[in-house]
Amino acid sequence: MKRFAVAALAVSVMALISCGNNQTAVKPDTNVQASSAAPLVTVQVIRQSETPTPDWVNKKWEVVKEDPASGMPKMIYLAVEASGNDQEKASYQADADHVARLTELFKAVATREFAVAKQGMLNDTAPLDSYMEETIAVLSKNVDISGIPQVATYWSEEMEKDNTTGMTKRYVRYAVRYAMDFNLYQKAIQRSVDQAKSKVNPELQNKAENTLASLNAAADKMTGQGE
Repeated sequence: MKRFAVAALAVSVMALISCGNNQTAVKPDTNVQASSAAPLVTVQVIRQSETPTPDWVNKKWEVVKEDPASGMPKMIYLAVEASGNDQEKASYQADADHVARLTELFKAVATREFAVAKQGMLNDTAPLDSYMEETIAVLSKNVDISGIPQVATYWSEEMEKDNTTGMTKRYVRYAVRYAMDFNLYQKAIQRSVDQAKSKVNPELQNKAENTLASLNAAADKMTGQGE
């Protein structure tokens, strides 16, 4: 979905409370992005499922530390979204694409984790790049994406106007947030490391033995988000 143009965008919001098709719409956000230049595209939020827009909607992935007070383990959250002519079609598209999109997000998290792990390794890690790439490539086979639960959904009906041509486009944006215990993700990483190790040059296998320990050490410190 083309939600923003290359130039800076301004969001113009109509204060509208609407209910339809047994759906509850709330007053849209009134946040406007300031710009010193005229925006090429203006996006108007007509109605939305909740306001303000949840922070997670614009985060592709987020790693959250363990919270002993609430008993929550370290978690990894991933968000996918789609758009359609109405909420039903947008929701269907988000569900239909979620396996492929979650797979790509897990690869993005693994890439970040490998980068952190390499920073903590004192020896030369350049020869391990192909090994790490192989590990990331097989990761999707070791994560049970079908078992990842949804924890939140969000939708907004939006009007996009091209200020150059005057053309408008109306659509529904639908986002879904998924959650996974980070320990389960780490187990998938370990299985991927073991599988990838057998495919690299035998001379690198001994060196590769240290990679998982470095990954585990990096994972203990890893938090953050991808946008």
